[in-house]
Amino acid sequence: MGDRTLKESFPRLYSVSDSKEMVVSEMGDWISNENREEFIWMLSWRRELFVWEQELKRQLVSEISIVQWNKVVLDAWCWMGEDTKV
Repeated sequence: MGDRTLKESFPRLYSVSDSKEMVVSEMGDWISNENREEFIWMLSWRRELFVWEQELKRQLVSEISIVQWNKVVLDAWCWMGEDTKV
């Protein structure tokens, strides 16, 4: 998200995540809701989150919920770095 990974922004949640090796498309599911489809996050943890971690989860969900998903486009990495051709 932006110029930081979610792992960097939420290291504590990443450390207890069951989803470290998953791509985004595996971390939720599409549901039909009032004549449109919506991506619903299904985050999973190795253990029950502590109360203070629940606040971090709320922040994470708030941040990732603003992303507009496209069901047609495949989930992929894209390098946006400098062109290193000499």
